[in-house]
Amino acid sequence: MAFVEAHQSAFISHGVCARSNEDPAFDRDCFSPDGASFDANPATAATDPMVCGRPASEYRPYAPRARWVRTANDSYFTTMSYPQGVSALQPSNIHDATWGVLSAVYGGAVHPTAEGHAAMADAALPALREALGLRLPDIRIPAAAPITR
Repeated sequence: MAFVEAHQSAFISHGVCARSNEDPAFDRDCFSPDGASFDANPATAATDPMVCGRPASEYRPYAPRARWVRTANDSYFTTMSYPQGVSALQPSNIHDATWGVLSAVYGGAVHPTAEGHAAMADAALPALREALGLRLPDIRIPAAAPITR
């Protein structure tokens, strides 16, 4: 077993609070940096909970984003993006507590995103090569033939 930490510096600028103008539109519009993403009025929130007015189905769980760690919101909205019939426990509405159970089981809050996993894999590969005594592959790209007309 070997401890690999080479990925930690990359995560510094991609933590839970990281935001970017390149993030998906749903994230930029609906995940408020001041925490005001959801309607606080119980009467109106029951039918339209998002302050941004966009449906949860527009959330793109696997789109690249600045943060490489899934938040509780990411987990919740990932679960809500599953197609009908994926689970036998399909919740009846947005306020059904089953969403919370499904997001905890399937959503992966506080786990790395695909980009986070890739950064960890890139960091682990040199340690793995060293532990197994493997050399870097000798890959040579042939020079391109000159273009003749």
